[in-house]
Amino acid sequence: MRKLATVAFSFCAAVFLSQYLIPSGHFIAAVCSALGAALALLLPRRFRLRAALILMALAAGFCTSGLHRHFHFERVMALDGQTLSARAVAVERAEETDYGGRVVAKLHVPGVPKTKIRLYLYGEYPDIAAGDELSFTGRFRAADTLFGEETDVFFSKGIFLTAYPDRDVTVTGASRSIAYLPARLSAAVSDKITALFPQETAVFLRALLIGETANLYGNKTLAEALRLTGTAHIVSVSGMHVAFLMNTLALLIRRRRYLPVVGFPVLLLFMGMAGFQPSVVRAGIMQVFLMAAPLFKRQNDPPTALSAALMLILIQNPYSARSVSLQLSFSATAGLLLFSERLLRFFERPFASVKNVLVRRAVRAALSAPASSIAALGLSLPLTALHFGTVSLISPLANLAVLWAVSLAFSLGVLTLVAAFITGPVGALSFLPAALAFLTALPGRFVLWAVKIFARVPLAAVYTSNPLITAWLVYLYLLILLLILMRKNKARPVIPVCLSCISLCAVLIITSVSAAGTAFSVTALDVGQGACTVFESEGRVAVVDCGSIGGKDAGDVLGRYLMGRGRTRIDIFVLTHYHEDHINGLETALARMPVSAIALPQPADEDSEAYAFVSSLAFAAKADIIEITHNVSARLGGVELQLFAPVGSDSSNERGLAVLCSHGAFDTLITGDMSIISEEKLLYLNAFPDIELLVVGHHGSKHSTSETLLRTLDPELAIISVGYNSYGHPAPDVLQRLAREGVSVYRTDEIGHITFKAS
Repeated sequence: MRKLATVAFSFCAAVFLSQYLIPSGHFIAAVCSALGAALALLLPRRFRLRAALILMALAAGFCTSGLHRHFHFERVMALDGQTLSARAVAVERAEETDYGGRVVAKLHVPGVPKTKIRLYLYGEYPDIAAGDELSFTGRFRAADTLFGEETDVFFSKGIFLTAYPDRDVTVTGASRSIAYLPARLSAAVSDKITALFPQETAVFLRALLIGETANLYGNKTLAEALRLTGTAHIVSVSGMHVAFLMNTLALLIRRRRYLPVVGFPVLLLFMGMAGFQPSVVRAGIMQVFLMAAPLFKRQNDPPTALSAALMLILIQNPYSARSVSLQLSFSATAGLLLFSERLLRFFERPFASVKNVLVRRAVRAALSAPASSIAALGLSLPLTALHFGTVSLISPLANLAVLWAVSLAFSLGVLTLVAAFITGPVGALSFLPAALAFLTALPGRFVLWAVKIFARVPLAAVYTSNPLITAWLVYLYLLILLLILMRKNKARPVIPVCLSCISLCAVLIITSVSAAGTAFSVTALDVGQGACTVFESEGRVAVVDCGSIGGKDAGDVLGRYLMGRGRTRIDIFVLTHYHEDHINGLETALARMPVSAIALPQPADEDSEAYAFVSSLAFAAKADIIEITHNVSARLGGVELQLFAPVGSDSSNERGLAVLCSHGAFDTLITGDMSIISEEKLLYLNAFPDIELLVVGHHGSKHSTSETLLRTLDPELAIISVGYNSYGHPAPDVLQRLAREGVSVYRTDEIGHITFKAS
């Protein structure tokens, strides 16, 4: 079976090379590999077969990538930019969004290969279930951008086009194909979970049981806690969930020889209900290998099963190689296969003298969880740092604390749903689902509670935005590599472990001391189409606004920036007004670190909903709320922070605060989204010095940043906080005004984070 593993891994290597290093010329690479295989036949006998297999598998991988690109991808991409009438079949239930809805469907256009598309539904739209046949006329675009930025997310899922209907989408019928049964069952399970469990528990269980994470990540506090603690994998359906499912089946099916008979169809159904995500397909294929090996009187070989699973996924869609979830799933599984048993034996060394068999089994069972968690992190941690810029320090402890409850919640959840579908709402056993739901909710609530508690631990995670953390991570893996190379010399791992811990502490101390010594800095964070400005002075932090409508989580961007600089607290949070692109990152920011006070304008009636949102977050975070009704100033480290009360009343923009931050002779002014009229009122009612830095109003709207403002304040520098948008920001008129006044302009959409420092 190891020959199959050699072939499969080589095939996969070729596909990954095609995606990342050789985007074209796949057939040339295939021919070169095939020629290399022919030449390999001239090698000595002991190397001949393996070298030939590797090179032929590489040729097959390059050829598969080329064929998929030529016969599928390029023909589908021919629809990019076209408007035409089309038919499609929904592959899942339509999902509600802020603007209407969206649904993934399989497109049927004559002369074009069938492919998945993301169909956007605006306004009122019909109920759409998996298997519904749809008819529409719309404009097609390549699914390679998200909020104006290039992305691989859709291609990796096999979704190559997005469609924007010109008119209503019509449901013309329903497919009777059994292929849509898992998606329909998944929707029914989702509805049943919603009916049986409290809201937050239901959100968690939908993610745990069927991989439905849309509502989970809508709960920013919970989503942030999962990321910080490295436990997000528990709600990403993968090998752990397949193991839970098979263990549950094993408890119900006492005779093991019947397990494959029931397990194969149940496993296929479960993969379909989870949307055939790469991580669950990988786990499902490996489980099939495990169950099938005894039937064919062969031993199961996990590396072979892992490589074969990856190969099958990439044959179906080579672009799956770009899937972050697939990379993390396979790297974690490879880490388990390579290191878990070795780590477990190392952890058992102190108990080697224990003679009692029962005690040794108990010790082994207790140590297997931390050994598995650390082993899985061994290869997945670099990918997590690369893709997300996060290293969760508390992940092993958090996983150890909650995995038993996750397993229990999964098994009880499956039993609850089976009981709910069998008994129905009436009958002698109608009480059973509610009773089981109560029991299921207990471990579910424990997981949610524990994850949030661990997320509040100081330095639960560190960020690679800090170059010292990146250097430490490289140092850590060099130590691990050295330990592996010296294993024949029986090197003691205690010394590398101590060195890595000491070096991490040194990095954190250096970062904290360096940040505390900053005299003054102002940073406009790149949050997309929104605003978030950070003032730092002598260890104190003030943040003005935190929001974005450009697809980025402004609170996440803020948290990464501050914690990467060793900051663990925000002294004051100023919200200039209540629009979403200035406040919707607050929830994540408060989940990431404590805030002493939140300053904001007095709300009008139209602001009541947003004010209630902010107030509830402040109450939960134990942050004081300060309503600014008149001008106030405060000393923060080495700066003076002045908050100017609203001067207008016509809209939320005009009722916003202005902020002046002064450090010696360096003055920075933020006017929020004020219009030109409100700017002139602000100048008339208050005395301002000549300023050095202006944060351009309303993201560069032509209705802000007047010539009067520029001539009165005479700024030398200007920052425009802007991202992908359909408003025309920044307006050419504003850029011309700034140029005429000789102001140097810096834009977050072009530069990223923008920092100015003063000594």
